[in-house]
Amino acid sequence: MPSTTTVSAESLADSFNARNTDLLEFVQGCSDDGWRKVTAAEGWPVGVTARHIAVAHYPVIEWVQMLVQGDPLPPVTMDTIDQINAQHAAAHQDCTQDEVVELLRANHAKVVAYLATLDDADLGRQGYLKLFETDISAAQLFSAVLIDSAAKHFSSMKETVQQGVFEGDTAMLPENKAILRRFFEEIFNQQKISVADEIVAENYVNHNAAPGELPGREGLKQLVAYLHAGNEGITFTIEDQVAEGEKVVTRLTLTGTHTGEFAGIPATGESFSFEAMNIHRVVDGRVHEAWIQWDALGWMQQIGAIPSQA
Repeated sequence: MPSTTTVSAESLADSFNARNTDLLEFVQGCSDDGWRKVTAAEGWPVGVTARHIAVAHYPVIEWVQMLVQGDPLPPVTMDTIDQINAQHAAAHQDCTQDEVVELLRANHAKVVAYLATLDDADLGRQGYLKLFETDISAAQLFSAVLIDSAAKHFSSMKETVQQGVFEGDTAMLPENKAILRRFFEEIFNQQKISVADEIVAENYVNHNAAPGELPGREGLKQLVAYLHAGNEGITFTIEDQVAEGEKVVTRLTLTGTHTGEFAGIPATGESFSFEAMNIHRVVDGRVHEAWIQWDALGWMQQIGAIPSQA
């Protein structure tokens, strides 16, 4: 929930300037290893998280303009935000420090310049924001996204970089990555369901399970069957893997053809190709937990279920 404290444009600009200065210093001083490490909170590389902060001003300025003009805010939900964030993370895995520094500087200037055009009356204008399920003022919107949310992401980035390169037994890291390769290549691609009994814990937890998905290892088997029933030739191609402690992050490309009902959408016969980011926790040679992000919006556009964006 956003803070209810009333602030001036000058105060907002001061807080935003301080945050941007600290973030610029961090990005410029981050090592290559640190830039690629994956944050626990977001599940993104540090570089992707920094870029996420750098481009957050786009919707904020647009929404503040709506408030100032007396227009209703868009009915954005957390599901929408999650999809947008997943698309951003998949599209910018290879973002560079120079790119993010340039974005931070350019977009900082845009925010400060826009704040200078607003008076107290503008900043006090309110509208209902479905994302927070409450009325919100322009000043609160600035603070919630460009200062408070950015500060949380920044803390996550710093904590990740300050940790050791690996946690736990580093000797297990290659083995954990190999387990996840079998997970995708044998279970999901080749439909060798018996392999799940070997490398997946019985009480396996998918933290992003679809409604109706069975719990545990049986739910995973159900998902594999469902994926192949609705999508001919569906293939999970591993593009990159990072292991740290008990967790393995895998960047994937999913390809196939939508030939049967899937996610409530009748067959369209259209082919698709999109990226996904998964985090799995491996303990004692078995996969115990999964956190999954995939480009659902892009998939629906590719199969023709919804119009593509112009």
